[in-house]
Amino acid sequence: MTEHLCVVCQRRQFDRAQVCQGDRLWLDRTLVEIVELYALLPANLLPGQAHGQRVSGSREAPLPLRVDPLDLMMPARVGIVHDLWRDQTGQVSVATILDLWVRDWRDVRDRGEGLPKPTVVQLTMWLGNRLEWACDVHPAVEEFASEMRDLRRILRSFVGVNEIRPEHLDVPCRRCDLLDLHRLPGEDRVECGSCGDLLTEAEYHRWVGLVAADVKEMA
Repeated sequence: MTEHLCVVCQRRQFDRAQVCQGDRLWLDRTLVEIVELYALLPANLLPGQAHGQRVSGSREAPLPLRVDPLDLMMPARVGIVHDLWRDQTGQVSVATILDLWVRDWRDVRDRGEGLPKPTVVQLTMWLGNRLEWACDVHPAVEEFASEMRDLRRILRSFVGVNEIRPEHLDVPCRRCDLLDLHRLPGEDRVECGSCGDLLTEAEYHRWVGLVAADVKEMA
């Protein structure tokens, strides 16, 4: 039997097209988080404590604002290509990265669609509304996922938000039977990373009881 692995995670099988349900949900949440993190950038523009000792007699005055967060807040620049962050001096703005993907998706879709206003909110909304289409047929959706992951990581680093690591649970999913259940710290729900099934804490504990009963009966 041929395994159809998700092109994003390369480990879970997909139910339809090329991206598993877990990564579809992850991409949707990531777009939302990018907007939330972007909104925190203005509060992180002022420079903090210097990392090195000040050189006596230096004539160069310190910059009044942190350059990297300021770069991320710049308007969208039309005409640059992908391969971001490799040969670039400074940070590519969030709006530029999102605008590149909006234009790419519009061209691939070829439906005569107009462009949204080049704001982070409008660009992410446009992408989010077409995310299922991209997961189904876009030939470079794994590249999109990689850039959104990098963008979220960079934004988190500049606003002081640490990566939240989920607690993986050693219980098979009630829907897909895969060992991919996890819980985020502080959340009162359990989610399957493969099929996206959600359980409340009460539902999860009832399910654990049923699984334990089945194991005991088979022993």
